[in-house]
Amino acid sequence: MNLEGIIFDQDGVLIDSEPIHFLAIRDYMQDLGYEYTMEINNQFFGHNAKSLYTSLKNIFACSLSVEELTHGAKAFMPKHEHKITPMPGLSPLLEKISQQKVIMGLATGTHRTLTESNLKKHKVRKYFSNIVCGDEVTNGKPDPEIYLLVANNLGINPKNCLVIEDSPAGLKSAKTAGMTTIALVSGHNKSADLTLADHKINHLSEVNEILKLVSY
Repeated sequence: MNLEGIIFDQDGVLIDSEPIHFLAIRDYMQDLGYEYTMEINNQFFGHNAKSLYTSLKNIFACSLSVEELTHGAKAFMPKHEHKITPMPGLSPLLEKISQQKVIMGLATGTHRTLTESNLKKHKVRKYFSNIVCGDEVTNGKPDPEIYLLVANNLGINPKNCLVIEDSPAGLKSAKTAGMTTIALVSGHNKSADLTLADHKINHLSEVNEILKLVSY
């Protein structure tokens, strides 16, 4: 691969936020009188907000609109977001890639406002030349739209792009876009189907070794 760029997912790759999203949605749905379980959560792992809340509206036969559900759950995030931390090894990895002059992008199902807040809070916004968020695409993951859009914005060939993901939906999105994939395996996704990954790692520091393998 003639490596031109690396595109990251955000939740579960840059920041350890997947469990926090679950808690916020669980608390909100409980407030509405519904039981949002981890089993339900895992069905939509890696999907964007529109896809998730459209499905929940149908599952629970909820009278609220998708937009109302989205905003309602978002209101419960401040209760838990102080628990969000960067994934181990994040800053050293981003700094090393930056020093190697490899361009980086971000493709996340999270809305723009929360994404920008997360990146600035953890002091990593400067590393990403282009960011596309879940509220800026027509079709969320597993559709390839978001990854193709980031690659296009960065001016790089998808086949020369490396993606770091943590969900089955994200991996399918990147693979359908023609990209090489790395799955970061951690506590929240150990039981997920990550078979679409070309490489699997347990810590972000391992990305450096994969870069040596794919850069030729």
